Amino acid sequence: MTEFSAFNSFPYRIYIRDENVTIYANKAALKVMHKSIDEVVGKDLDEIFSDLTYLEHIKRMKKYFFIDGNKSFSSMKELNRCFNKPEMLQIVEYLEDYNDKKVIISILISIDDDNYPDKVLPLSNIGHYESASRKVILEDNKIIKLTSLENSLLFLLSKKKSRVVSYEEIFLSLDPFNKMTKVTLKSLIFRLNKKLCNIIKCESMQGYYLKKA
Repeated sequence: MTEFSAFNSFPYRIYIRDENVTIYANKAALKVMHKSIDEVVGKDLDEIFSDLTYLEHIKRMKKYFFIDGNKSFSSMKELNRCFNKPEMLQIVEYLEDYNDKKVIISILISIDDDNYPDKVLPLSNIGHYESASRKVILEDNKIIKLTSLENSLLFLLSKKKSRVVSYEEIFLSLDPFNKMTKVTLKSLIFRLNKKLCNIIKCESMQGYYLKKA
């Protein structure tokens, strides 16, 4: 599809879909899937992806974009379940106009990829955060190890740079099966704050953010 041919030069996997079917996948995505473009374009999503967790994510993103009217979304996944391959991914998705309809463009960026710019992130005024190794190194060189869930949440908050991340965006990032509640999220925040000197703050009725340096 010539309209999207520029995406073939990207080192990241890129998929484009409307509400029901795949419209495009670039060379990097096709290589991982071991499919040709003809085997992907026009296919229902469940014909291409078999993992229930990933399909549930797509289903929820459909509601997030087409019903709620949001324009963009960013999250991190510890496991690319779609291909059953352990890796950390940042997933950037946004809504775009194409041929008089709306489509979702998904970009999957490997955190340990040499092209990814933020392997080490400054963390408030307590130290720095290494997302790929799931650890925080405090100013006194003490190392704090994070669980998978804690790491996903901290990555999401740190990328927002002290801006409030809404409850809905957190739930979409961490919980594809929609089982997390505000109570369980509050418990997760409590545990992470205990490790990291209370750097996560709550904005009443909106969400959470990282304390500024």
